[in-house]
Amino acid sequence: HLLTASSMWLSMEIHIDLLGCKDSKDVLLRFGEILQFGGPKGNVPARANVNNIGWGINWDAFNDSLRDLEVGGIWGSAKKIEFPLKLIISNYQDFSTSEPKGFKILKEILEEHQKEYKKDGKNFQVVFS
Repeated sequence: HLLTASSMWLSMEIHIDLLGCKDSKDVLLRFGEILQFGGPKGNVPARANVNNIGWGINWDAFNDSLRDLEVGGIWGSAKKIEFPLKLIISNYQDFSTSEPKGFKILKEILEEHQKEYKKDGKNFQVVFS
């Protein structure tokens, strides 16, 4: 994760490289790994009776997990991500071509969270590069 000067404040930049991701599961796992949605070393499906590890690895869980960035993920054990935040998503073309519906869902969820965080006075940018 890189911190860069952005306007008059420091902005956290997180790069998410989707190289090799051809379907939704690949993309969800990549985001889950980088953003630690299931906690450290918890990028696995959540299971009953196993606390503090894993996450849903589906679009609903992805959407929910994006709400928990500042508190360390759904278990509160991941690195806390601060705002302002800029997600830079690269090498997404294979995914957008092989699964256009999944790519559309990804963009819609990210755009919705940009709006939601803005309502809370937080800067959340998403850049597809």
